[in-house]
This record gives sequence, structure tokens and C-alpha cells, in this order.
Amino acid sequence: MQTRLSQFFQVPQTSTENRKRKETVFGLPGPSSSAQKRVKLSRRPNSRGKDVGNVLEEEPMERVTSAQIESWKRKAFFTETSSGTLFRLVPESAVKTLKQKFEYFVETVVNDELGYTKDLPLWPRDGERVGWMYVHVEKSTAFLAGVLIVDLINEARFHDSAKVATGTFLGINRIWTHRSVRRRGIARLLLDEARRSLPYLHSTIPRQSVAFSEPSVDGTKLARTYCRSEDAANDDFLVYDIK
Repeated sequence: MQTRLSQFFQVPQTSTENRKRKETVFGLPGPSSSAQKRVKLSRRPNSRGKDVGNVLEEEPMERVTSAQIESWKRKAFFTETSSGTLFRLVPESAVKTLKQKFEYFVETVVNDELGYTKDLPLWPRDGERVGWMYVHVEKSTAFLAGVLIVDLINEARFHDSAKVATGTFLGINRIWTHRSVRRRGIARLLLDEARRSLPYLHSTIPRQSVAFSEPSVDGTKLARTYCRSEDAANDDFLVYDIK
């Protein structure tokens, strides 16, 4: 893969038209093929602590066959874990079936659950971006259980103090885990893998140099615990605006 590092270091503008576009979600998303698979409605708070009425308890599983996994391993960059496989994707990925699976899942499931507009670009035209897809295996069933999309940036700001920081930062564009595997360290697994295996760098990015884009309540909790160092005076963390 041919790429120039200078092309990757592009600082996103902070103007409102360049910020990530989000849908205002007051209740359930509109009907979709994936949503139709969800069953067993009940009333409970959502992940941000607000009662939105009928919330879907069960989340659809995007299953993956063992043949697909082995086929992707022959061509794509991957990392094995004790309970699954992490695949790395870039815009120029040669593994078309893997890339198509990733793109479709982000557009139809991840964007919807995180509250992003469906037309939010996945691969920007004027920059480079990296994605990770985690395939979890449990009880002989393999399914997509985690997605991470990152940017490499050279400017961020602290969430609490708004102080600007410059350097090399790992920007967390989107991060998602399947509800059935949450609180099992999958998000940390994705973040750790991204910090040490970016295709454009030959060094590991420290946790304190990870910046989150418009984190939710749960995302803020993750950022404060993940990025804080033992000798830190507080739990402030970095954020950035994406295109």
C-alpha cells in the first residue's frame, strides 16, 4: 500500500459544518431490516441514562462463517485473541468481502446505534482512516462484536479545560461493541490494538495521546478511565472534531 505520511496528518476544522453530524434521537430509530430482527421489547433506561420508552433488549447478530474468517486471514492484517479475531481495514483494502462487510455493518448498525446520520462518510476523500473489526466466537457462533474507526491527528484539546494540545494523537472516530459482550474489555482490546498497529507508524501511541470525538456519557467514562495515567492530577482527556 502506497501512502504518504504527510497526507495523513491533516487537522480537522472545528467549524460546525465540518463537525460530525448526529441525528437527534428522542425514541427508537426508524424501521430497518436490522431493526426488524430485534425482538422482546421492554421499558428501561438507555445507555445514556434516559428513559426512551420501548427499548429493544435484544441486538441483532451479524454472523460470520468460519470459511469467511479463514479467507480473510489469508489476505488481511489480523490479530488473534483468546476469544476471536481482530481485522484491520484501510480504504485500499484488497479483501473486498471483508471491506464490504465492514462498510455495510457500520452504515446499517453502528451509525444507527451511535446516533450518526446514515450518510456520514466512512472513508474521507482528503485523508486516511483506519478501521478495526472484531469477530467474537462464543459457543461455536462467530459474529461481529466490535468496531473501531480511527484518525491520526496532530491537534486536540482537553475535554474539561479546553486547552489545545499538539503532537501525534490517535483520534477515536467511532467505537462500538455488541451489547452481549459489553463490560468484557472489548473496547479496551480495540483501543490497545489500534495504538500499537497503525499501518502508518512504527511505534505505539501512549494512552494519554488518545483523543475521542464527541463522546457520549458512556464514551466519556471509557475515556477517563482508559486515558488516565497513574501520576495524573485529574482525569481530563483529549477530544477532537472530525469531518
